[in-house]
Amino acid sequence: MNMPMPNVNRTPAPTDPMVNISPIAPTRNIAAFSGLVTRLITRRPDVPGLGCFYGRAGLGKSKAATFGANMARATYVECNQFTTAKSLLLRILSEMGVHKAKGSVPDLLDLATERMAMDPSRLLIIDEAHWIAHKRFIDIARALHDLSRAPIILIGEEMLPTALETHDRVHSRILEWVEASPCNLEDMMHLIRIRAPGLVLAPELINLLLDRTRGNARRIVVNLADIVEESRRLGVNKIGLDQYDAARIRVHKAPTVVRRAV
Repeated sequence: MNMPMPNVNRTPAPTDPMVNISPIAPTRNIAAFSGLVTRLITRRPDVPGLGCFYGRAGLGKSKAATFGANMARATYVECNQFTTAKSLLLRILSEMGVHKAKGSVPDLLDLATERMAMDPSRLLIIDEAHWIAHKRFIDIARALHDLSRAPIILIGEEMLPTALETHDRVHSRILEWVEASPCNLEDMMHLIRIRAPGLVLAPELINLLLDRTRGNARRIVVNLADIVEESRRLGVNKIGLDQYDAARIRVHKAPTVVRRAV
C-alpha cells in the first residue's frame, strides 16, 4: 500500500499528537484519510476546501487523523459535548502557537483567520465534529475557510453528514465526503503486526475475531491485547482456538447479563 509517509524530521512540540503513541497500522482508513488530505491541499484555488471524514465509532478515524496531522503538519483540535464557539477558537489558536488569547468570539475568529491566512496550505483538522455539527457555531469552520482559504477537515460519527445538511453554507463547501471503512483481512493483519508483534495467530482465530467484531478496529485492538496476555501466560508464540477460548472475544454488542435467582 503506497501512502505518503509522515515528516519524521520535524521536532514534535510538547502537545504534538504524535508524541508517545504506538505505531499506527497502515489500514485502508489511513490511506483514505491521507488521500483526502492531499486532495484538499492540492485543490484548485477556485474550489472550496472543506472535507468530511465520517463513520461509526471505533473504526480508527482519530488514528487516521493523527497520522494525517503529522503527515501534513496540520493543526489538530478535538471537540466534545462541552465545546463552545469560544473554547473551539481558543483551542485552535493555542495549537497554532497563540496561547492565552483573549477577546470576544468575533475577535478570536479574526485572530485565528489571520494566523491561518499566513500559511493557507496548512490544514486544520476538527475531530469529533458531530458534537458541534448541530450547533449554529459550526459556521465557524466555514468562516475560517472562506477568510483564510486554508483547507479544513471535519471528522465525526456516521450522523455528521446528515447534521451538516441543516447548515447549507458549510454543507455546500464540502469538496469531498469520505466514509471510514470497517477493517478487512488485510487491515487485520496490519493490526496484528503492530499490536501483537512476534505472535502468530491461527487463521481460524483471525477470521473469528474479524467476524465477531464486525471489523471494528478499536474492538480488534482490545481483543488483541487480551490474546497477547493469554499467550504470555501460556508461554507460547503461536495461538489458536485450542489455546484461546472463543467466548472471550469482545463482540460488537454488550454481553448478556444473566441474573441468578436469590
